[in-house]
Amino acid sequence: MEITKRDIDLMAAIADRGLKLSFNNGLLPIRVKKLDLMMDLEYTHGETPLDFEKFLAFDDGNFAHDMIGIYENFNRETLKMDNCFSPRCTLRAETNLLDTYHDDAIAKRLEKIDESGLGRDSS
Repeated sequence: MEITKRDIDLMAAIADRGLKLSFNNGLLPIRVKKLDLMMDLEYTHGETPLDFEKFLAFDDGNFAHDMIGIYENFNRETLKMDNCFSPRCTLRAETNLLDTYHDDAIAKRLEKIDESGLGRDSS
């Protein structure tokens, strides 16, 4: 997939945010560099097209999921994603029936968890 100047700017902003979150919360190893994150994003984008604007606009939880997931699961030797990790910010040409079913099933499970009180802070 071709990388545009806009993509590079967005990847730089995503890497900056990732480093800031990491610095503040210790989510990524200290040794991580901006260029490392940008290269991981570029190679991931080539394998699984990413919506960089969506990624950058994510709340901290979804952003951390994708940033940490890409960093920890992207194999820098094979240039492929390991452990079946799939970023939430992928571009989808179209929503297929399975995706819709999967999203609905997850939403229903989360509703049941919320109704049962599981996952709530008991303090």
